[in-house]
Amino acid sequence: ASSSSVAEPCPGFLGQRQISLFAMADLKELGVSAEEAVPPTEEELTKLPSNRRLTEIYFSMTLPIMFLSVATLMLATGVRIFAGTWDWNPATYFLQITEADPMSIKFDVALWIHVISGFMWVLAVCAQMTTAMLFAKWEKLRPVHRFVGTFVGPTSLALMLPMGVLASIFSDRFPKYTVTSKIAFLATIVVNGLQIIVNIAMGIRSARQQDYSTHKEFMFWGLLSSLQPGADRFGMCVVQLMFPSCAVKKLGTFSGSFISVVCLTLLATATSKRAGKLHTSISKWNIAVFIFFCVMFGAGTVLSIVKREPGEGMNCLVDIDG
Repeated sequence: ASSSSVAEPCPGFLGQRQISLFAMADLKELGVSAEEAVPPTEEELTKLPSNRRLTEIYFSMTLPIMFLSVATLMLATGVRIFAGTWDWNPATYFLQITEADPMSIKFDVALWIHVISGFMWVLAVCAQMTTAMLFAKWEKLRPVHRFVGTFVGPTSLALMLPMGVLASIFSDRFPKYTVTSKIAFLATIVVNGLQIIVNIAMGIRSARQQDYSTHKEFMFWGLLSSLQPGADRFGMCVVQLMFPSCAVKKLGTFSGSFISVVCLTLLATATSKRAGKLHTSISKWNIAVFIFFCVMFGAGTVLSIVKREPGEGMNCLVDIDG
């Protein structure tokens, strides 16, 4: 049979129709040959997607965000190795428009642990999604999936999240913030951390109860929320590249984060709709959290423009430094 005879519409990135890599496995489970198979309509898939198809939807929609976040993380790590410093916006060092910031040993160690565990987390997520989509072909992958989900994923999160908070507190910039800025800064970190923990914990609980559809939904939101800080850094780099001869500083931090979190919110909404999960309470409260971040970063962007603080990026738009 030709590939078109077993083709089935699978909502992927940007909504294009894809040929499912696992169509044959689906047919094998049903005891149907490729010649006898009648491809399901897109309406049928939207109403009741299988567990495997849910994984395909979630994976294909989040893969670009995962790639951009990891690429930005690798860029920041490269700056640390070759320039000897960490920064919110690593693009400034490649453009050679700012000097390396001083950093303490505590900050450096905490951020190294945060970054390495972040790489571990992404690898664990890729392993989980890949094995989940291959269960029908290779049943022996289930113990691998279970081991990574029980030990590797939670361990990397247990290192990544607290080290990220400590690195932020240990940075040379944090003591210079006003009390209001410190509260807002820590609030975004804590809310993001809680969003990740709650989703992952509930996802593991759902898997143990064999509620795999809910398990995948929780894990999707846990993954997307864990990618948000990396996506924020990518947004900052994009804003910085728009002004290659001027360090965007605070304005770039807020505006880049605002742009990225708005895109994440739209992507999450579209993914949940394609998975038939937009109506669930899980999707609603997670979208509400993302809207909270939109408001926080949007407010920071507006305040940066209104205050017009010298040396914080507004001079990239208007010459206020003399």
